[in-house]
Amino acid sequence: MNQKDKLKPKVSLNTLTKVRFEDGYEMLVSIFEKQRIDHSAGFQVNREAPLGNALLGHIVGEKIEYQVENKVHQVTILEIYDPLRNL
Repeated sequence: MNQKDKLKPKVSLNTLTKVRFEDGYEMLVSIFEKQRIDHSAGFQVNREAPLGNALLGHIVGEKIEYQVENKVHQVTILEIYDPLRNL
């Protein structure tokens, strides 16, 4: 990661992250410590789930691989919105 990338927002707990899956499907994902029922926050992912764990700490534009069972999947980070940072 270069110096400019260090200043970019990173996926973290409670951020909303727009991702594109390998089949082209795009969705908003929010990562939480514990599963919450709040459908306004996009698709909710526990930080310990393969996708949640893989996304944490990455920036817009990165392609991330994660494994579910014996299959490797890829997701691209399109946007990151941090409600606490954007007050």
